[in-house]
Amino acid sequence: MDCRRRSATFNKRSTETPSYAPAYAGLADTYAMLGSMPYALMQPSDASAKAKAAATHALALDESLAEAHVSLAFVTYAFDWDWGAGERHFKRAIELDPNYATAHMWYALYLGQLGRVDQAVSEAQRARELEPLSLIGTYSVGLAHYFGRRYDTAAEYARKALEIDPNFPSGRRLLAQVYAAERRHTDALREFQRLNESTATNWLHLGLLAYAYGRAGDHAKAHEILDRMELASRTRFVPAAQIAIGYVGLDDRDAAFQWLDRAYAERSQALNFLKMDPIFDSLRSDARYRDLVVRIGLTPADADRAMPSPSPTPVSPLPVKSPSPPRSPRR
Repeated sequence: MDCRRRSATFNKRSTETPSYAPAYAGLADTYAMLGSMPYALMQPSDASAKAKAAATHALALDESLAEAHVSLAFVTYAFDWDWGAGERHFKRAIELDPNYATAHMWYALYLGQLGRVDQAVSEAQRARELEPLSLIGTYSVGLAHYFGRRYDTAAEYARKALEIDPNFPSGRRLLAQVYAAERRHTDALREFQRLNESTATNWLHLGLLAYAYGRAGDHAKAHEILDRMELASRTRFVPAAQIAIGYVGLDDRDAAFQWLDRAYAERSQALNFLKMDPIFDSLRSDARYRDLVVRIGLTPADADRAMPSPSPTPVSPLPVKSPSPPRSPRR
């Protein structure tokens, strides 16, 4: 996704047709992506302010536009950490257009990050039913299962996406994260290395590679990557959360929380993964973890419930449907 090119396109469209609400909704999405994982090309605080302004303007032009409600839902919960308002906008979007796949997919992410895994799986599956050819839709189902520690099923969906496109970064990343969670260090390193080889410099992918080296016991290589990232951060924007992930792999809690605090100051959307992503399991016993969870709008009870028991549900076959042309997604 060339987010900067999309931003220019939607800016041009909104200037040419200032009363066209979908252009502002598309612009909001693009700014949100520029400030979010896995892209994070802009400071989240700057990107979210632009995204929120565009989404709010889209709704002022047309309150019945489902796409604009989804845009505002994401910005509101992901950057402002107003989880209640975010859900209200997701539900309103689905009420307005039950067949808008992106609404179900992004609502699934929201639900998964909160730990409402079964609901997340249901929403992600609905998105995939609506757009069966969507790679990101297939990945989203796997991600929901990953949040629930259903690793076999998560890996199944990751592989399904990679069967369609072996270079699909999100599918490769999810498979690598499953291996890391299962402590299959050799497999995780192989997949994270392939991920970094197949994509341009991506700070999330580098941070995950450092994490994997740290977990595998190769601290020298982990530090080499982190040194590179920290050096780059002196002259350009490098998301603090991605550096923190590398230090989590090294089990350096002080450094990890130092960078997570910087991520909080950036209004990093990556912090929404704190509650449910297995990557952060080693931090959960630390009081600083609970404090950070509360600061992003959750409660101490949310921190206590952050680690669900793995579900021994058997791997079910992927649903088979006759492919139909997917609706053109804006995201």
